[in-house]
Amino acid sequence: MGIIVVLILTSPGDSVGWTKWDVQWGAGQTGWQVWYDGSCVHVDFMRAHESQPWPDRCCAYNFWRNRWFGDADVTPGYSGYAVLGVKPSNNAAVCAYHHQASGDIYRSWVSVDEGQGYYNFTCHKVLPQEQTEQLIWPRLAVSNKDYFYVVMHSYPYEKICFTRSTDGGNTWSDTMIVHLDTMYLNETGGVFADRFNTPGKVIIYWTRWTGEGSGGHAQHAQDVCYMISTDYGNSWGPKVNLTRYHPDDTMRAYCQVKAIFDQNGDPHIIFPVNYYLNQTAYYKSWIIHWSPNTGFNIVTGPHSMSGIPGAWRLPCDHAQIALDRDNGWLYSVYVLNRDTDTSQGGWPNGELMAKYSTDNGATW
Repeated sequence: MGIIVVLILTSPGDSVGWTKWDVQWGAGQTGWQVWYDGSCVHVDFMRAHESQPWPDRCCAYNFWRNRWFGDADVTPGYSGYAVLGVKPSNNAAVCAYHHQASGDIYRSWVSVDEGQGYYNFTCHKVLPQEQTEQLIWPRLAVSNKDYFYVVMHSYPYEKICFTRSTDGGNTWSDTMIVHLDTMYLNETGGVFADRFNTPGKVIIYWTRWTGEGSGGHAQHAQDVCYMISTDYGNSWGPKVNLTRYHPDDTMRAYCQVKAIFDQNGDPHIIFPVNYYLNQTAYYKSWIIHWSPNTGFNIVTGPHSMSGIPGAWRLPCDHAQIALDRDNGWLYSVYVLNRDTDTSQGGWPNGELMAKYSTDNGATW
């Protein structure tokens, strides 16, 4: 008598929703889509239940307090590229995305919940005074005063711009151009507001093309830049090119970067780099950390692949950074791609990896 054993494999964790739209971020985009506010969890993601051309694509929000309450569209209509923040005054979610309303240009929007998990969102245009230039792919930060900070990219890819709202998204400051380029400006960049240890500090971060490479491979030849405000975005310090790569250097930054502040108010910036020689990028990469007290440090690497990761990806990339506010430890999560772990189509299955530092980023 034979015995048939049937194994049913399921993914760990809870499902917060499902979608037929795969791509959650544009290339180089960095933003938060999951937020723990101290007692509850907020999630925002791009959702489409219908097949291509995905006419019902939207940004869906889900909320957890002992159970998941269910995902719901929080936008005025067809929208995408969701990022998430939370207001500290009442732990209400703030969802940013881009959307084109009837008779309007494509622009960034924010949807602001009435309270923690209320599911009663009010939608606001970001920069309603802008009537000609499409500023999309938003990144969002929320300060301890409930100020909203948004970094956006013009389409087609010429500018990185910034605006802020001090009244819950009702009105917005005029456009501040963070970076202007003539070609190969990617969708990278972001903003972080310190709302705990040094309130008022805000950092904008982005990458800029070094002038090397072409097409999609220009993403492999980037410098890392940042600027800091210490007064809630009223004024800004100088734009700093952190890496300043020279033609004879053998590393270049990839078009992904993330930044936070530590317990002392010092910035910490993390980004992937690839081996770069004679105008050519190679599939050999590291994750690099920088702070003013430690300088540049290797978080992980080098990692190499004989094959091509696809979509201009690297063997290690998509690095994130976080701080434990109680003990000051730093944590980094990144994606590791390997030749030995691939899909049926031959592309690497990215593994989520994590490292931590107990000495403010000097070692990992």
